[in-house]
Amino acid sequence: MAAFEQLNIGVLRLTPQTVAQINAIQNPGNGMVAFCSNEGTSGACLVAYQDSQWIVVETGSAMAA
Repeated sequence: MAAFEQLNIGVLRLTPQTVAQINAIQNPGNGMVAFCSNEGTSGACLVAYQDSQWIVVETGSAMAA
């Protein structure tokens, strides 16, 4: 059975970060989510860490470095 955590909140506010700031996160792990705010993606969007890279959540494409 997969483990999950349910957050009983109405809004989750993530700090906007640039691609460089997100890439500088040390020891990222699968399932981490960040809010990317600059042109290294297709505009402001959520990114998630999967296997060995950050991916854009809505498209699944790799985030530009």
